[in-house]
Amino acid sequence: RLADGEVDIILSNPVQSLVARDNGLNIKNVLQVNQTTGMMIVSHQPIKGPKSLQGLSVARWKTGFNEICEICLRANNIEVNWVPFLGGVNIFLSKAVDATVVMSYAEYFDLVEALGEIPKENTIRFSDWGYDIPEDGVYVLEEYLDAHPETVRKFCDAVKKGWLWCMDNREEAVDIVMEYVRSLGVRTNRFHQASMLNEMLNLIVDKNLDEVTFGAVPQDVFDVLVKYLVEMGFISKAVTYEEFIG
Repeated sequence: RLADGEVDIILSNPVQSLVARDNGLNIKNVLQVNQTTGMMIVSHQPIKGPKSLQGLSVARWKTGFNEICEICLRANNIEVNWVPFLGGVNIFLSKAVDATVVMSYAEYFDLVEALGEIPKENTIRFSDWGYDIPEDGVYVLEEYLDAHPETVRKFCDAVKKGWLWCMDNREEAVDIVMEYVRSLGVRTNRFHQASMLNEMLNLIVDKNLDEVTFGAVPQDVFDVLVKYLVEMGFISKAVTYEEFIG
């Protein structure tokens, strides 16, 4: 939609945006919302590290966003049987797989609602393995940024203001969400939405400063990510920090 001009601004993540840029989309990160990754793995058995996954069947999304999974396991010489799925958690609940990739603010809470408390030793965050690639950020085409810098700035300011308001008004934020989901017939509940909000707010906090800064993707993290993406064939050539960060 961004490429076709249907939209001017999108929410995306560094990995998929770098792949899109490599495919010819002149995309730029103008605001980084998440400061840490919410990607994690939940297993039916304890996970002590990447090597615990050796030879297991692991579910992951068919629609994409699997580069970090590949980077983590291939960098550790781990081979698993990837099982693609469209969404939900039934593939894990039915024990059709040994483990599944989930987001800490989404599918993880589906599992908690279905199974109750999940043993901590049966979960691992990719950030704990040293693959803390921040996710959600605001992206625009470079030519749009050049032509409409004030519009982009105002949009980013509004996004910041919205998240900071949610931080201070969590119950009211969930009230608003529940009004929309009820009017649209979305199947969910207040516990799930409140849990998702609290986890998302955790992910936007800069862990080094213990406050919300909306800092850009750190250059050292960006450089390592680009290095892995090139080495593993996800992108054909390196991108500089200045080219990607607006």
